Amino acid sequence: MVKPIENIRRNVTGNNWYSLVELVNEHSEKGLTYVGTLKKNIKEIPHNFLPNKKRGVKTSVYGFTEDMKLVSSVPKKSKAAILISSMHHSVNNDPESGKPETILFYNTTKGGVDCLHQRCSLFVKSLDKKIFFTLVDVACSVNFYVVHQAYPKAEVMMRLSFMKTLARDLVEPHTKRRISIGCLPQELSDTIRRILHLQDEPQTSKEEFGN
Repeated sequence: MVKPIENIRRNVTGNNWYSLVELVNEHSEKGLTYVGTLKKNIKEIPHNFLPNKKRGVKTSVYGFTEDMKLVSSVPKKSKAAILISSMHHSVNNDPESGKPETILFYNTTKGGVDCLHQRCSLFVKSLDKKIFFTLVDVACSVNFYVVHQAYPKAEVMMRLSFMKTLARDLVEPHTKRRISIGCLPQELSDTIRRILHLQDEPQTSKEEFGN
């Protein structure tokens, strides 16, 4: 997914579904920075970065390596937002809100990953359908669209138009097969032909059939 932007010093923002120290290192090797939230059970997180009742609200602690930064901020009592960044390398807080610059940057660039997270959460209860529609939605509405937009000769399309075109291309072969079977109700057959812009099937008069 990041191949089109490798080695041009772009940043990738991700939430805790994806963020790992290993992933940050991989992005660095590809000439990219990474900013994202971390799950609390990541083994590299020091104990004093985790939620603690003794930590003051709006306080932050920082950790640094040569290539990345870890920050843990307390938005509410007994809570902690933990982020990792290979883009920021200093202790800088917003003078008005007191929030670390890493958190402010994440909040302004997380739109895409939040949208994906939301899409992955809105599915039916059946497990098999949930897995199937998750794969279809993530692969088609997000990954395929990004790849399509990155192709220099591709037609510029809004994502909704892209999804409609993709859906049509996926179902058209199946619907044509259904028509070829010849046992569909006439109303359904006419509807499919109208949607696919197919010529109407020639009508056969009763006189053509023998007594």
